[in-house]
Amino acid sequence: MASASPGRVRTARVLFVLGLVIVAALSSLVWWSIRSDPDETRFSSADRPSSSGGAADDSGGGPGRPPVLRAGRFTYRALAPLDVRQRCDDVSYGKVREWFAERPCREVIRGLFDVRADGARAAVAVSVVTMPSRSQARALKKLTDTDGTGNVSDLIRDGTVSRPGLPQVAGGKYASKTSGPRLTIVEAAFFGDTRNAALLDQITTQALRLEPKMRARR
Repeated sequence: MASASPGRVRTARVLFVLGLVIVAALSSLVWWSIRSDPDETRFSSADRPSSSGGAADDSGGGPGRPPVLRAGRFTYRALAPLDVRQRCDDVSYGKVREWFAERPCREVIRGLFDVRADGARAAVAVSVVTMPSRSQARALKKLTDTDGTGNVSDLIRDGTVSRPGLPQVAGGKYASKTSGPRLTIVEAAFFGDTRNAALLDQITTQALRLEPKMRARR
């Protein structure tokens, strides 16, 4: 059999090298398409969820563990595990309790947090109530926003958390907000004799943002 001519050998080598170049180029294209997937770029480094489902600035939480959550510039350190129940009338008082007896909630999550900022320390109670409908959540907000009607009991009031020096948050700074069928209620008070109404207002208002994080860690 006659041997291949030098020209054919060179052509075969060129085609072989060209094939390797094409394969390498395609591999690079696939790799970059994966790296630039829109789903991977929707979160900044500060917003990206951790493996446990919370924000990167949050830690702890889960059944039986007190979470540490962030909202705005404040860190909210839970003094006890989140309390989760399906009966709101069991953990409320006054006219609010009577209201729940006729209009059962679907769930209530209660947390008590310690916040330290600007040399002050505050206790912050957050309750997240889920009702069957948006209209019921709004009706509940109207009731709890009215003085003298009672409220969802915070973990200090009902004795779940008892520590020396804890202030009574019921009757302290108050804020509430509805989101769909959910109502978030916040009550806060400083430890000791601190007087800084503007700071306490900020701590209370930012705590309204804890609702989705508390639901994720219940």
